[in-house]
Amino acid sequence: MLEMQGKEIKNILFDLGNVLIDLHMPRFEEQVIKVFGRNYCEVCADLASVFEHFERGNISEVLFINALVKYCGGNINANQIVHAWNSILGNIPVERLEMLLNLRQKYKVFLFSNTNCTHIDQLHRILVREHQLQDFEEKYFDKVYYSHKIHMCKPDPESFLFIAADAGFHPNETLFIDDLPQNIAGAASVGYHVMQHDPQKDITKILLQL
Repeated sequence: MLEMQGKEIKNILFDLGNVLIDLHMPRFEEQVIKVFGRNYCEVCADLASVFEHFERGNISEVLFINALVKYCGGNINANQIVHAWNSILGNIPVERLEMLLNLRQKYKVFLFSNTNCTHIDQLHRILVREHQLQDFEEKYFDKVYYSHKIHMCKPDPESFLFIAADAGFHPNETLFIDDLPQNIAGAASVGYHVMQHDPQKDITKILLQL
């Protein structure tokens, strides 16, 4: 069993993007500029509340897409938006899937992702196409927490407390792995052990070293 700061780790809580699944930011930026005529930071700044409501599951995919169509003056269609929106998602290499199964022999393994229904639908299509996998959440995790399902997002400390209570574990027996410093800080503030992952490195090798 892994130990951190003298405490035995019994649970591992993973982020999804840039930890388990590769994200392709250059491709995404290219598609956003192509469809919206401006970069993602500009679009996000203009539609921050729309993006947040979608990520928290407070608005439907239809309302989200309609907001983006309106933002562009009606000059684009839903298919163009969904294609651009999903272009950020890459693949989950088979080595990472095997890593999760191996970890489940010794730990309880969970997933917490700030995401949305459009991206999760695309994730499932990718996993079927690349790995003929149709039961990702059930096969590789004890439980999965998607922000649009639980209506809570990282880095809110309340989201991490909710997951601990719902899953029935103690934060001080749990390692949280994420690529973003603000999410790491949110988890650490309520007692989780944390590890900030560099997406340029191989998570499978890093966990083997630990």
